Amino acid sequence: MVPTRGDRPQTLDRLLRHAGMPAVLVWTVPGTAWRRHGVDVVYDTGPINIHRWWNSGINSAVRSGADVVVIVNDDVIAQPGALIRLAEGLGDASLAWPEIPAELCSPHRATDMIGWCFALDPSALRPDEGYRWLYGDDDLRLRAPSTRVVPGVEVSHYKTPRADGRLGAVLRQLSRADKRRFRAQHRVGG
Repeated sequence: MVPTRGDRPQTLDRLLRHAGMPAVLVWTVPGTAWRRHGVDVVYDTGPINIHRWWNSGINSAVRSGADVVVIVNDDVIAQPGALIRLAEGLGDASLAWPEIPAELCSPHRATDMIGWCFALDPSALRPDEGYRWLYGDDDLRLRAPSTRVVPGVEVSHYKTPRADGRLGAVLRQLSRADKRRFRAQHRVGG
């Protein structure tokens, strides 16, 4: 599941080619959308809320029969098979205590931010749409009964600059509000 504005077509195309699994794009701006066989497109052009976008994609994937959903940004570079390995890692008991299922997994340390690439069990855990831009991934990590790191998943976050001008100001404002909400909800100081 990939939320996208469609402004990174080469990176998005590469990501979809290497996904190795059915893809759901959550198109977040009005206009033309991605046209490609095997890619479901969900339109969510309401106010900025990446956690709602994640849930829109998760809901679409679940309606199509998915029991694990990989959420990845459109600026992620994933090696062939990496996202499949991440999805499989959610149920891989060899990565943690066999009797403890994981509801959330990441290709990197569980204490890192996971919002740009992670897998979750949608029957056990969903993003909180009260967050609109940041901190919802940290909230997921804290609410997940069990998390797992999946080694050998080769992904990188391209991080193309995009948050400038009016959009950048809006994202900074949303981030400040999310930070206050996160600190109050999880009693985190600083």
